[in-house]
Amino acid sequence: MNNTKNKITVSSKFITFEQVGREWLSKKELKVKTSTYNKYKNLLEKHIFPEFGALQVTEYDIYAFENGLQKIAYQNSNNFSKSTLKSIVYLVRAIIKYSLRFGLDSVIEFEFDITDSNSKNI
Repeated sequence: MNNTKNKITVSSKFITFEQVGREWLSKKELKVKTSTYNKYKNLLEKHIFPEFGALQVTEYDIYAFENGLQKIAYQNSNNFSKSTLKSIVYLVRAIIKYSLRFGLDSVIEFEFDITDSNSKNI
């Protein structure tokens, strides 16, 4: 795989969610405050990439994302605020959308309900 200056130049068949996410983050770094970039990077590296990172663009599946988000929320139910969960959902959706550049046929829509910050209903 050739990865020069955060540009993915390999066949989309082999591109993973994490590779796309890292490129998305590098582009986002130029557009957001440093604190926002650091928050995104932290959430991606600690929670999102461990759950979805190995998924290849061609393997994206609505149920994988819904179940993975539920798992992340459940495992961190005492630590996450409603705002943090919203940020995680935003990041996953943004990277899915960015994946269109790498062979994803269409954006995958999924449901993830964050109704109460105390009970963490999902």
